[in-house]
Amino acid sequence: MIFKRTFDQRFIHECLTQPHVWAAAKSDELPDIEDFKPPMTDRYIWVRAGNSGLILAVELAPKKYDIHLGLRRRVKGGCVKLLHKALIWFTEQHPDWEVLTTTVPSGNILAKGLALHFGFTIIGIDTTTLSQDGKPIELTMLKLDRSN
Repeated sequence: MIFKRTFDQRFIHECLTQPHVWAAAKSDELPDIEDFKPPMTDRYIWVRAGNSGLILAVELAPKKYDIHLGLRRRVKGGCVKLLHKALIWFTEQHPDWEVLTTTVPSGNILAKGLALHFGFTIIGIDTTTLSQDGKPIELTMLKLDRSN
């Protein structure tokens, strides 16, 4: 798998607006799908994961990143391995990182297990997130702090 920073707005849009990705996005943070334009500021680090989709790192503060995925449906069975490789790649590309955060659906045992295996710790449960169709989603909030 080749990971490479991308600025290809068409590819980013395609990955993020897939029904299974878009439906899990927070409704209060995104416009309607037809109005969505990927933010292209320096704060957003878009990483193409070959033809499998995207990894997004949002710089919340210097050396602190929130990690998200936008993978194509066909990757479903291999997403845990892909995410593991992506986290290794990201930490190698940004060796000065101090904190990584992410959220995963609480029912996704594989994703949660991978995050815990990688060293993330559970810091809480978010029950306030709604999907684009207005249904509540329970998310496990995770944090990896280099100082620990």
